[in-house]
Amino acid sequence: AGTGGVKLLAQTTSLLLVIVFAFIHAGLVRVRRAGPPPEGIFHAPAFVPWAGFIACLFLGAHFPAGAFLRAGAVAAVALALYFFLRKRLAMT
Repeated sequence: AGTGGVKLLAQTTSLLLVIVFAFIHAGLVRVRRAGPPPEGIFHAPAFVPWAGFIACLFLGAHFPAGAFLRAGAVAAVALALYFFLRKRLAMT
């Protein structure tokens, strides 16, 4: 019998992706507020980034609390590695 490792991994990965997409949509909202796009560049209607952000919040609300803890741990390890390796890579 499995320990549920695949299910936990899938929940954590899915939650991290939802969080990333929420940040992307929030960034798109900010870009839209910065001004009109240049002529000839495709731009979606103003409600699209808002709808995506709200959808991400809705999806994120349905994850178990354990997924948030695991996602936070993954993010903490990633940030620690970033700050640790940033100095080492800058020296080369």
